[in-house]
Parts: sequence; C-alpha cells; structure tokens
Amino acid sequence: MNRSKLIILGVGHSLQLISRYHHPGVFRTFFKSVKPDAICIERSPEKYYKSDFYEFAYEQQFLTIPYALKKRIPLYPIDWLPTFEDDLLVNEKSPDHDEPPIIRMKNDFFKGHGCYPSNQILEFDFFFADKSSNEMLKKDQEWLNIRKSGISDYWRRLVLYRNFMQAMRIKEVAKKHKGQTILVVIGAFHKPDLENILNDCDELEIVQPGTYEINNKDEDSHLLDLDLFAISTYNLLGVQSKYGVVDWVWLEEILKQLERSISSVEVMLLRTRYNILKGTITNEEAIACYKKISSASTYDQNLTFHGVKYQNRIDSYFDPFGYLSIKHRSEIEIAREYTKLGLNNKSLEIKKSILNSNNLSIVQKAQIEGYWDEYVINMK
Repeated sequence: MNRSKLIILGVGHSLQLISRYHHPGVFRTFFKSVKPDAICIERSPEKYYKSDFYEFAYEQQFLTIPYALKKRIPLYPIDWLPTFEDDLLVNEKSPDHDEPPIIRMKNDFFKGHGCYPSNQILEFDFFFADKSSNEMLKKDQEWLNIRKSGISDYWRRLVLYRNFMQAMRIKEVAKKHKGQTILVVIGAFHKPDLENILNDCDELEIVQPGTYEINNKDEDSHLLDLDLFAISTYNLLGVQSKYGVVDWVWLEEILKQLERSISSVEVMLLRTRYNILKGTITNEEAIACYKKISSASTYDQNLTFHGVKYQNRIDSYFDPFGYLSIKHRSEIEIAREYTKLGLNNKSLEIKKSILNSNNLSIVQKAQIEGYWDEYVINMK
C-alpha cells in the first residue's frame, strides 16, 4: 500500500513570540525541511472559509498559512467545534468559543489576555510535543482520562470528540494525498490523542517531527521585521511582562536587530518600555521619552503588530491596549510612569483626556475604564 507520511507538529500557541527555540524562523526552516504536499491547520472549515482564525494562534495566521500560500501548498482546516445551538444547551453563559467578554478575564489564555507564566516553557525545545515525558503534556492527558459526573464532564468529553473529529478530517486529507507528505500544525494538547486514533490507520505512516533537521543557518530561519515587532510587542506591551516570563537577553537581541533595520517612533516606544522594565532609565527619563514619541506621532498610527482580531475593541489576546494608536499608547505609558512617581492627579488627567477622545468608540472607552486600574495603576 502507498502510505502517506503524517507529521503532527504540536505547538504552543504564540509560543513563537516568547521562546528563542520556537521563533518564527525555526518554523519556516522546519517547513522547508519537511517539504509537505499538504498542510492541515487547527481551524474548522466553517471559520476558515470566512478567513476567521483563532486570535491567539500566531503560528497559524502569520507562519503556517503564509508559507503554504507562498509555496502553493494545499491547506486544509481540520478542526471541529459544536454548533452554536448545541453548545448553548450546556454552555449558557459563553457559548461562543472565540469571542471574549468585553472585559477579558485575568489569567485565562483563551478568554483573557494570554501569557506564559512558567520559566519551564522557555526551556522547551522545538519538538517538545514529541516527548511523552513532557510534564505539561502528561498533566493534560491525565485530565482527559479522569471522568467527572454530570454536566461537569462537558469540556473533557468535548475535547475527546473534537480530537476524534480532527483525526477523521486528517484521514480525509490522506485520501486526497495518497503516498504524499501531510503536515499537521496543531496545539500540542491534541497531538497524543490524534496519534493514538490514527496509529492503526493503514493509509498513514506517522513520522515524528523531530526526525527532520532544522538548519539554523538557512536564510528562511532569519527573522522578518514583522517577527521582530511581534516578539517585542508581545513581551513589552502585553501582559507577559506583568504575569509571565521574559527572556530578557533574547529580547535585547531582538530589539537591537529591529533598531538596525528600522528607525521609528514605534521602535522608540518599544525601546523605552524595555529600558524602564530593566531599570536602566528613571521614571522621569521614561516620561520624557514617551512625550517625545507622543509629539512625533499621530492618532492614525497603529502598532505594526497588535494582534487585534475584533477591531471594535482596543484589546488583543495579549495586550489590553493593543489597538490604541501609538500616540494614545505613549500617553498610557506616561500615565503609568506618573503613577509610579505618586503623581496620581497627572495620571488621572491623561485618562480623562483619552476618554474624551473622538477617536474611540463607547465600547473602547468602557474597556479603558475596565482595564485602567489593573494594567496602568498596578502594572510595572
């Protein structure tokens, strides 16, 4: 039988933006090494054909899909989720699996502002999901194996059925690509169960991603300007700097590379934020830098990478103020530094000025109110 090769690459969503071992260039050189004839991604067909993607999956929107389109590799959405009506039977409060509440929850990667809090994650190599000994994945699989009573078992059962349906869709892809190489890029959580379901499939030969070489000297391993902005923004302007871990040495390398490539108010904003977090400048010096940035920018200048999916909001999956203009963002940073100095009245004046802006909707102003204390007053 002419079997197809199946490679399931388990990933951490947006881990590419905090770990040097998972950075975007590593993905591109891995894709080049695999030479897939078809690529499957973690999105349902219904959403995919509307160009609707998970907001927190950087590896999907900015790496896998662009690579496939550039190389003219067929793409297949293989995720599955229940219909809105079916989900509503169980999940009355929040039946939409994608759209977050107006004010996102703290410490919730999918419905809040995503961050990675553990130092351990920075040490995971690119093929961490291949290893059954990985403690994070072991805990995930243990959770799947523990039955609960009644409706509390909904999420576990949903994940198991979701995995099964993903596997069935991968089998359908294999029928179209007999004897060819199929790459699946999916959250690491799904990989063990998918391989277990597909292990006895006669049409497929499961090959571990780690058997492929990653050439770090390949030109595809180089970081693009968008990558540099995304890494810097995620670590410096988002909640990663508040709740998560940051590889400061790597981030300094990223910023220096960005500064060699581009000179702009946005780069100045990122450098100033880095310097204040590292304690190499004073609060007063930071305020002076942010004021300079504010005076040199306009309200129609947005961040190069902001991660915002719902553009009627100001927040993204990692940054409470992601869709604010660079000018408004610099004002937010000034307010934060005034608060650190105990100049609360000056901070409040800035807040009132932003809320009086004609550039923001009622919803966006409500979000500023909702996020102000946690992410301006109480954020370093």
